[in-house]
Amino acid sequence: MGDSCGAKGAKPLKERLDAIVDGLDYKIAEKDCTGHCSIGPTVRIGNDIYSGSSGIFLQNDEKLRDFLRTYQSVTKIEGDCREAKGKDCGLAVDIGTTVIKSSLVDLVNGAVLGEISTINKQRAYGTTVLHRWNYFNKARNRRANLKNLSGIVQKSVEDIKAFFAEKSGANISQIVLAGNTAMTYFFLNEDPCLTLENKPDYTSVKSKGSNVLLPCIFEWVGGDIVAGMTYLDFDAFDKNAMLIDLGTNGEVALSTIDGNILVASASAGPAFEGEGFRCGMPYMEGAIYEVSLDGDKFQYKVVGKKEPLGLCGSGMLDLIAEMLASRIMDKRGKLDKRYGKEFFLDLGRDISVTESEIEYFMNSKAAIFATVQTVLQESGLSQEDLDVIYIAGGFGNMNFEKAQLIGLLPPSDKYRFVGNTSLKGAQHCLRQENLARAELIAQSSTPLTLTESVRWME
Repeated sequence: MGDSCGAKGAKPLKERLDAIVDGLDYKIAEKDCTGHCSIGPTVRIGNDIYSGSSGIFLQNDEKLRDFLRTYQSVTKIEGDCREAKGKDCGLAVDIGTTVIKSSLVDLVNGAVLGEISTINKQRAYGTTVLHRWNYFNKARNRRANLKNLSGIVQKSVEDIKAFFAEKSGANISQIVLAGNTAMTYFFLNEDPCLTLENKPDYTSVKSKGSNVLLPCIFEWVGGDIVAGMTYLDFDAFDKNAMLIDLGTNGEVALSTIDGNILVASASAGPAFEGEGFRCGMPYMEGAIYEVSLDGDKFQYKVVGKKEPLGLCGSGMLDLIAEMLASRIMDKRGKLDKRYGKEFFLDLGRDISVTESEIEYFMNSKAAIFATVQTVLQESGLSQEDLDVIYIAGGFGNMNFEKAQLIGLLPPSDKYRFVGNTSLKGAQHCLRQENLARAELIAQSSTPLTLTESVRWME
């Protein structure tokens, strides 16, 4: 409530927040000047400062309340680690658009000593890469907004390092990070140059202080997929292998016996990470990650075996597949007239999905399916030519039968779920020889721009 913020509307903002947080576990207190006059009025949530005249606060009350509810439940760092006092350790970090995950690794024997995760707080400026790109690219002061995005993710990594150092007592001497192209350059506080002619050298290893960032391939395929390809030995060229990473960008990569690597980004959106649904959330404690139908009653499993807070990506996939199989909805995603426009999984907890959310999920899964088909056609291979299809992502436990039932994945018996390969690849690249392999994989991959593909458009 400093003079500058007061003149810019601090009191009306406080009155709005008083009404919005009613029923949530928040207390609103007035504070004196925080030293951020240029972005005032300011709101501090925990240790994070937001401009009350931009970003999330420009959205309507319902969306702002949803943001605060999610922030309250999942922005804390969750996870654990073993005692490692005095051990020489490295930190592997997956900078996801939605969730940041990290692991503590013993540099001597490669053992994983702990894993934690936290929400990427950049989500206050949009759930997708494009939203955040527009936040800084269309701003009057582009550098200030880019610095803001950079500061958010850099602080998250600092907090993660501090968490591990305090809990384990380890000596953390190396940090390797993997993220999509935008997340990589946001961390570096550099313009990603998306859609611009003067593009940076995406395919080289980058560093900022003690942080090493894995190389990207082009604008829409970043270090996260390079990490996955390194971990899965895509440079061995001993089989026809496909990697489908079901993140916000939804990358697809193909390594062939002929020695080629083809990559593309599906732009699927954050549906598989629980974003875009009123009852959606990342794969964290309290998330329903598995749904099945027993007779006419739905059963579900919850991460941490706690009270359910919402549905993560795999839970939403299971629910929609069961709804289709039991004719609660038809192939167009339209609910049976008995349910109106909304179906409740659990009436007592108000966990539900609407027709508009089903349509949103259909668009996301269609983007993945179309990209897989396009990459295969561009390579001259068929589905039968593939020896293995790796499915990666931090969305929960993939049920391949249900994924094929709803048309997310094409029919095959060669699927293998490999979890978060971005994080596993970052762990892998704590060794110098694997870091060099990652750079070579990035430089030898051929990007496929889907917007220029007639097949994909069809």
